[in-house]
Amino acid sequence: MKKILFSLVAIIALFACEKDDDNVNDASINAKDACTLYPLEIGNYWVYQNVLTAEVDTQTVADTSSYNGETFYVLTSTGDVGSSQGLLNCSEQSVYQLISIVDSTDTIGNVSYKRNDIIRANIAEGDSWTENIEIYPGYNLLVVTTVKNINKDYGVSGFNFPLVVELEVETKYVSGGVTSPSTFVTRWIASGVGLVKTRSQEDDGLNIDIIDYRLK
Repeated sequence: MKKILFSLVAIIALFACEKDDDNVNDASINAKDACTLYPLEIGNYWVYQNVLTAEVDTQTVADTSSYNGETFYVLTSTGDVGSSQGLLNCSEQSVYQLISIVDSTDTIGNVSYKRNDIIRANIAEGDSWTENIEIYPGYNLLVVTTVKNINKDYGVSGFNFPLVVELEVETKYVSGGVTSPSTFVTRWIASGVGLVKTRSQEDDGLNIDIIDYRLK
C-alpha cells in the first residue's frame, strides 16, 4: 500500500491576474498566458491563520528546483504546525503543481511526482475540469475543479479584494472498481494576490484566512 502525501501547495493554490491586458468581467477571466495568473517570484509570501485553532502558517516562494529537466518554484510552508514544501510551475495553459507520492512499503522512502493543474488560463463561472491521476496501477485519484463564482469586492480579515474567484475542488479515489466518498475543499482566490481563504468540512486544517502578504 502506498501513502499519498499532498504538498501544501494543493491547499494554497495561488492566483493572480494581469490587469492591463487580460479580459476580466463578472463571469470570466481570460488570460493570454497562465503564467500571468500566478505571482511566482522568489521572496513572495502569504500568511494564513486557521479560523478554528488560531494556528499561523507562512507560505514563501523560496527558491527554484529542477525535476525531470523542468524548473519549478519551491513553495515552503513554515508555522505552528511544522514545515513542508511543494513544487509549482506554469505554462500558457495552466498553473500546476507536483503531487508527491511516497511508497510506504519502500524502506528507502522513494518519492515520485504527479502533475495536477491548480488553475487554467481561461475560466468562467460553471467551468470545470477533471484529472484522473494514476497513483500506481489500479489506484487512481480523481480531482474535479469547478469555478463556482467570480465575484467583485470580497472581504477577508480586513482586506477588501476587488475580484475573487471561488473554486470547489472535489477529490476521490478509485481502486478495483470501488470509488471512495468525495471530499471537498473550497478556495477563494483574489486576482493579483493569491489564495485568501479556504473552507473544508472534512479537514479542520483547511479552514484558513489570509492575514498578511507581500508580493514583489
